[in-house]
Amino acid sequence: MCSLRYAKSHGFYINARPGTQNVLQFADGSYQETVGQVTTHWTFASGKRALLTFEVLEDCASEVVIGEDFIYSHNIFQEHEASLRMLSSDIDSYELAPFDFISSWQQKYLNVKSKFQRQASIGL
Repeated sequence: MCSLRYAKSHGFYINARPGTQNVLQFADGSYQETVGQVTTHWTFASGKRALLTFEVLEDCASEVVIGEDFIYSHNIFQEHEASLRMLSSDIDSYELAPFDFISSWQQKYLNVKSKFQRQASIGL
């Protein structure tokens, strides 16, 4: 995923057509709908390129978050070690929390379930 600010600052085309907005669920149980998607090539230090689609979040905690599937499918730790940088900071940092990708049918189910729970709580 990437932040909306990052996508705009790099001139990426953000595909916001119907069907490209998805819902992410964060570790704290909250949900956020994505703005759309950006498809681009990621270029490693070796010059090798890989096609990558980012979910674009309006308020993403990091500029870019690369998913585990992409990292392992491209053997980044073995084949692209030169592309990795160790970042250090004097300020406290927080470990990234995992999140789940919620498909559109799952989101519709959650919306309906929530509606019934609200109605039940008020006695309808």
